[in-house]
Order: sequence, then C-alpha cells, then structure tokens
Amino acid sequence: AVQLAPDEPEALFALANYLGARELDLARAEALIAKACALDPGQPRFWRLAALNTADPVAGLAFAQENVRRFPADALTHYDLSFRYRNLRRWADFERETDATLALAPVANTIVWKARAMLGLHGDLAGMRTWLDKVPARVNTQERTVFSRFLYAVLSGDYDYGFAALRGYTEPWFLDVAEYGGPTALLHAFLFELKGKTALARVQYEAALVEVQRQKLAMPTDLWVRRAEIWALRGLGRLDEARALNRAYAEIMPRPIVLSPVGGWIFSPAALSLLLEDRPLALALLREGSDGPSGREALRVHFQTDPRMKPFRDDPEINVFFQTDKAGK
Repeated sequence: AVQLAPDEPEALFALANYLGARELDLARAEALIAKACALDPGQPRFWRLAALNTADPVAGLAFAQENVRRFPADALTHYDLSFRYRNLRRWADFERETDATLALAPVANTIVWKARAMLGLHGDLAGMRTWLDKVPARVNTQERTVFSRFLYAVLSGDYDYGFAALRGYTEPWFLDVAEYGGPTALLHAFLFELKGKTALARVQYEAALVEVQRQKLAMPTDLWVRRAEIWALRGLGRLDEARALNRAYAEIMPRPIVLSPVGGWIFSPAALSLLLEDRPLALALLREGSDGPSGREALRVHFQTDPRMKPFRDDPEINVFFQTDKAGK
C-alpha cells in the first residue's frame, strides 16, 4: 500500500505500526509515522504511535506529554501518557492521567488500572472492587480483566468472585506477559489452595503441569513457561525440583528486578522463593527489588495485602527492606 500510495497516511500508519510493534526497523517506523502526522496533523492516533515508536524513552515521554497538550480532549492520548508514567514509577502522574482518561471516556484498560491503583496506591480493597465492577461487559473475558478479578479474589478472600471471572475465560493459557503468562489451570489451583480445597487444587496443579509441558514444546525459550512450571511443581509438593528450577530461573530472568505497587507480585520470583523456603534467594531478590523508595513502598503494599505473606510480616530481616531513612529514601 505504501508503494502504491506513498502519501496515504493510513498506509504509512499501518506499516509504521507493524515495524514498531515487531521491533523490525524503528528508525523507518519513526520516519513513516512522522510523515503520516505531517500529512494529517489532526489525527491523534498517528501522534500516539509517533510517541510510541520514539526509540529514546525520554524523548518518547516528552512527545506523549506534548500530545496531551495537542489533543487535550482525546482519552487515549491521556491513556498513552498514563502508562508511560506507570512504567517510570511516577505514581502521582500516572494516577492523574488515569483520572483524566476516565473523565473523558470509560477506556476499559484504564478502568482496570484504576482498580489496581486503588489498592496499590491507596490500600483501598473495596475501591478496587468498585472499579473492577465498572469494567464494560464486552471485555469481561479479556485476560487483563480476568486476571485483575482473580487478583482481587486472592487478596480479599472472595474466591467465588475469582472463579466467576475464570469461568468466562475459555483458553488454556494466558498470554499477557506483562502481568501473567501461564496456564489457566494454575489460577484455578491457586484459588482452590487458598480456599482449603486441597484435592481440587491438586487436580488443577496437575492440569497446569500438563499444559506447561505442552507449551514447553511450542515456546521452549519463554520465561513464563519456566516460571509456571515451578509454581505447578510447588503446588504438587515437589519442592526440591521446584527449588532447583527456581534457582536456575533466577540466573536467566531479567535483572535487576523492579517491583511495582500496582501489579506483578503474586507470581513474582521473590514471592515464590519465600513460599519455597529458599531464604537466601528470597532475601537477595527482596534486597534487589527494594532499591529506592518506590521499591520499598511496593514491598510494603504487597506484604500488607498478600495473605500468603502473613508469616513474614514481622520478620526482622525482611522488615529492613521496608524501612526508609530520614530523607524518605
């Protein structure tokens, strides 16, 4: 299409979107979308992609901030800026732009992130539920909605709420690697275990391990497949195998680890190491994740809200990672 109509903005946008999303040629993607913006400067969608395809993160943030000034009434432009602030752990800015997005339109993903913010930034579990119940019905079965409702069930003890969300998801595997990429059966097993239904939990852990073995053939280098295998082995009581694999995983996973108060904790390697009673590895990961005030705040939130962490809340070695100095650092 670009060859046939080199000045057609939609064609330029499509090719730039493909090249950028696949990280095939970011320089060309930037040039293509810049041309589309010049040809149709009133289209917010083009400018959002131009910010997204900016290779320099600092320049990309500045571009996204300018886009909000350029299109103040476009909800998705505010959403784009909100997740950039989230990735930078600028939580006040993240929540401000989240609220600005929702004031303009009920963007489904933004509603989910608002729910996460209510818990992670304000400790408001009831507020989290209120926002999760506002998610439009058309996206009730999407991975991010289902997993967020599962998360609420884990933290609140309302396990039936989580089971109801999971019933709407019919795929055997979650692919949203930003939050959870693993077998659906593992989430069922988790809820059954917390509910005290050990026999039902075991059936689901066994199903999860079968699915993991299938996915290992399809995606042999996928890190989530490896992590899901460790969780399934732990659930089946095969602790020595789980510890060995967890230590091997710690050597290949992305480092340093970054902790966020709004997600990424429930199936984290740090939480897993604690539950596997691998204290040296757990302390090493917690120390790494607590670097800076944002990391320490994230740990405080997760240890306070995660019922699995109750035995560790008064542990003096772990409490060190929550402490701040007089300057708040």
